[in-house]
Amino acid sequence: MGQRIKIGDLAFLVGNLNIVTGNPVEHCTKGESGLFVSNAGNYYFSQQSGGVRLEQLCEGGGARDISPRLSKGQLFDWINAFLKGIEIGQNINEEVHNA
Repeated sequence: MGQRIKIGDLAFLVGNLNIVTGNPVEHCTKGESGLFVSNAGNYYFSQQSGGVRLEQLCEGGGARDISPRLSKGQLFDWINAFLKGIEIGQNINEEVHNA
């Protein structure tokens, strides 16, 4: 049986995803008016009905679903695969530009 994934594990992984993609790590920041403003592009996960899903804040408000609703362990694997795909894409892009 695999390791039990906790919410903190997902939060750490999603933080890494935001760093790798150059998106804001913080879900929201305090704006000039003193009110909190959502940071467009930020990846985060939501919890509902016993499942979790990766989502991303959109420019102008709202959010979009990135993954289907999964168990914590499945989402952990899903985000790791997403990160691996990004890494492969970056390596291919680098090889093309260096050729």
